[in-house]
Amino acid sequence: ATMAYAFHDFHTARELLLEVLRQAPSLPHPYHTFGLMYEERGSIDQALKLYLMAAQLSGKDASAWKNLAQLYLKHGYSSKALYCFGRLLALTPDDVHALWEQAQLLLRGGHFKKVLEPLGALTRLRPAEAVVAQQLAHALTQVGRHEKALQVLEEALHAAYTAWEAGEEEGEEGNEARNVADVLNMLLEVLLGRYDFDGGLERIEEWKARAPPDESASGSQDESGASSPAMWRAPIEIAVKEGVCHAYLKKAAKADAAWAPLLTRADRVQHYADCVYEVARTRLAVGRHAHALCLFDELLQSDLYQEAVHVHRGVCLRELSRHGEAAQAYGRALARDASA
Repeated sequence: ATMAYAFHDFHTARELLLEVLRQAPSLPHPYHTFGLMYEERGSIDQALKLYLMAAQLSGKDASAWKNLAQLYLKHGYSSKALYCFGRLLALTPDDVHALWEQAQLLLRGGHFKKVLEPLGALTRLRPAEAVVAQQLAHALTQVGRHEKALQVLEEALHAAYTAWEAGEEEGEEGNEARNVADVLNMLLEVLLGRYDFDGGLERIEEWKARAPPDESASGSQDESGASSPAMWRAPIEIAVKEGVCHAYLKKAAKADAAWAPLLTRADRVQHYADCVYEVARTRLAVGRHAHALCLFDELLQSDLYQEAVHVHRGVCLRELSRHGEAAQAYGRALARDASA
């Protein structure tokens, strides 16, 4: 039957495969070969059903589930791919690739409780993988486990520092310095969300002492102030968060100094609108209304946060006793969303 299929004699292959199934109905190979025939003819749904039957009859053959999972992914059947990865991981629980694929599918589906298991396994298997730690921390915050998220990021930051220092000693730093900054950036988000500004500054000072960023890595600028296409955002984002910490601790001069690398960029709205928005919101929150208004005015050039920008402009203008302009700003916000 296999030889007949190989030579595209599908009629003979079909007859022989049916005979095999009559004599040995629990054999997986005929179903798989039938699947190949249907796939070659373009009947992918029927082929996938046959591959599934073959996998279910294959016992402990992990490769059958792995191949089927990839096929389901290729053709957009995410829930069925998840099922296959679950079966695969029951046979090979330490399969890093399967754990990663399962986690990404669960994250895309918003299944934050379910994703904790594969991401937790990945952090145990690959403790220095910054992206895994960040995803696990994000999932933990989504389900309200902020203390655990903080612990995960602290451990990931320690592992990233260790990997960076080891790479520095061997002369092969690779991406370890970036991993440190990326994990720190997310850790700062959690700390600032808890209003732990002193803790945030402490982590930033440690970072500056142990793994100072390469200035060129955050995107070089030409004479016009435009940045290069390939930008690494973490150093700018960390500087913004440093300024936020200082601002809430009533150290305005230090906040402005931390924000200067962002606010002196000509492309700040084009490439860093979210960072500019964070600075503007912080200035508004600490009562620096005129300074905040200047940044909200700049953000009108961006498509991001438009409704929120108009509302915040209204607050700034009201606090500056420019009531007519404030009313106009609120009106623009309502024009974008009447339920605002």
